[in-house]
Parts: sequence; C-alpha cells; structure tokens
Amino acid sequence: MHEKRKFRRLAIEEVAKCQARFRTDNQGVVTGHVISLSAGGAFLALDPIFLAKMDVGLILQSIQFGKADLAHIRPDGEVVYVLDRDRLKGIGVAFTGLSGPQIQELDAYVNQGLKDTPLFNA
Repeated sequence: MHEKRKFRRLAIEEVAKCQARFRTDNQGVVTGHVISLSAGGAFLALDPIFLAKMDVGLILQSIQFGKADLAHIRPDGEVVYVLDRDRLKGIGVAFTGLSGPQIQELDAYVNQGLKDTPLFNA
C-alpha cells in the first residue's frame, strides 16, 4: 500500500548533518540526529538507551534543530512510531504547535533542499 504524505520529505543526512534536541517528561533532554524532515514531522535517529524509553503518543517539547536556518523554529511533537531495526533506530515525530508561516518556511526549506540534491535534478 502506498502512503500519501501531506508534505514532501527531505533526507537531511544526505544534504547536511543536523541534530535535534528535545525534552520529554520521562527523560529530560534528549539529542538525536534528523534523518528526514518535512513540514509535518521528522524521523529522528536515537541512541538505543533513549529509544527504549520512547512510546507512541509520547509528547516531545521544544524540538530544537542544529541548523542555523531552522534554529528559530521549535515545534513540539508527538511520537507516531518507534523503529528498532538493526541498522536504524529512531522515532517518527508529527509536529504540533507550528504556525502557518512556520509550516510554509519548513516546506520551503525542504523543497529547496530537494532541488539542491543530485537525485532531484537527474
């Protein structure tokens, strides 16, 4: 079955390394790596120690991106899935609390990143 996404998604790891920091009620501050990003959410790779404490429905507070272009956007988020495979461990996060202009800015960032990738221009 093909999944229909509301926003296009950019694989950040291929374009530029980006970390994300966030706070949870059960773990304090957690740092992960942004693997993919869209205006609606992100996939964050996490250390297995943190991943073990993640559950669907967990609320992430004030997600901070380690890229200057995104530093002023600090959405909250909700964990929508937890992935624990041999090569990839992390969480899918749906952003919450973004304003219309912030959603548009994230979407523009993703679209520009896609235009700058060799696969998009092939």
